Amino acid sequence: MSFLANQERIQIVMELFELMESNPNDPLRYLIAGIICWNGDDYDGCITQLTKAIELAPNLAEAYYGRGKAYKAIGNHVVANADFAKARQFSDVNWVESMRFSPNDSRQHLYQGMICYNQDDYDRAIVNFTTAIELAPNLSIGYFCRGVVYEAIGFTDDANVDFAKVRQLRNELE
Repeated sequence: MSFLANQERIQIVMELFELMESNPNDPLRYLIAGIICWNGDDYDGCITQLTKAIELAPNLAEAYYGRGKAYKAIGNHVVANADFAKARQFSDVNWVESMRFSPNDSRQHLYQGMICYNQDDYDRAIVNFTTAIELAPNLSIGYFCRGVVYEAIGFTDDANVDFAKVRQLRNELE
């Protein structure tokens, strides 16, 4: 069983978005939210968040792919297949790399980790989240995201360590 209940995950995500100081028009913010909704089996929330990401960045292949997975999960295979086709169409565009973040920017590694997670590339997701944590050890979203990946691959003990770190960092902010 997960160390964090679903409601607590939602609360943490909301707090983390406030802390990220992201531009509200940053499509990657909605990509992250969509992936987190997917992980919590909130497919409608996933679709809503990824649709917003697509509105802001119509060539964001990862958002189409994630939204397609959510539509497939709720049984809407026609729309899912259309999104998968769009994802293939835009898959040659590496939108995140085109944003020209510094390699020392923890956000770049968070975004890359989310994209890897969404593509079921868990090893690369863990590497990116770990790098984000190394660059910004007090940024709790890095621990949260890495914990979600650990949980997805069955490394419950590692996930619980990361979720405990999220709680610790949240308590230090209060």
